[in-house]
Amino acid sequence: MLGSPRFWFWRLTMSLAGRGIVAIWHDIVPEGQPDFYEWHNREHMPERMGIPGFRRGRRYVAVEGTPQFFCFYEGDDLNVVAGPDYFARLNSPSQWTQKIMPLFRNMSRSVCNLRYSDGPGKGGFIATLRFGASNKTEDQLFETVLPQIGKERGVVGVHFCAADGSASNIPTREKTFRTSTDICPPYTIMIEGSSARSVKSAAARLLNDLSADLGVYQLENTRSNLYGAYNGAGVYNDAKATSV
Repeated sequence: MLGSPRFWFWRLTMSLAGRGIVAIWHDIVPEGQPDFYEWHNREHMPERMGIPGFRRGRRYVAVEGTPQFFCFYEGDDLNVVAGPDYFARLNSPSQWTQKIMPLFRNMSRSVCNLRYSDGPGKGGFIATLRFGASNKTEDQLFETVLPQIGKERGVVGVHFCAADGSASNIPTREKTFRTSTDICPPYTIMIEGSSARSVKSAAARLLNDLSADLGVYQLENTRSNLYGAYNGAGVYNDAKATSV
């Protein structure tokens, strides 16, 4: 029953930094995890935040569910996260990236439009629901179901993303170094909160309305390119991000 809603339902309290989202779930082979952490912390996230219009990146590790890692990037809009600057990076992977990509397993990746966002902040824990269908329309989700989830105790943000299949499945050189084809979840709901228990409880309420893969994750690292933030070199960023 999902599809384009009659109207775009934006909350004034949107807590994400943009309307273009890259959402990624994956495992890393155990013996490669120390190298993965060094690469992701020291090269990959700084590289992604150097792309014009990318505003924030986060990496989470699973508390419950699979895959082990969830990462997502917030860009100004779909023209950024499916734009030429991003794809130039994907088609010119560094030597370090080429070494790390074969360590990835069970990769799901969606380049998304953010269709709903509400909440007063960002949480240290997040529940993700990946799904392809729901017994509710998007209007019903946006007008009734998700606002109720946002009022749950301990929840600070609720977001609904719809994948752009064309953008998600564009072949890139970086993909050729991974051992299997990426899966693209059509829809994702993210619930941010102050504890694993609170986001899991809120997510469980949605399982009556949709058949989803549920994971609960804890924040490990974040890097931003937002107005008022400091970059990795300790330099104050005075270039304002696009208003959302």
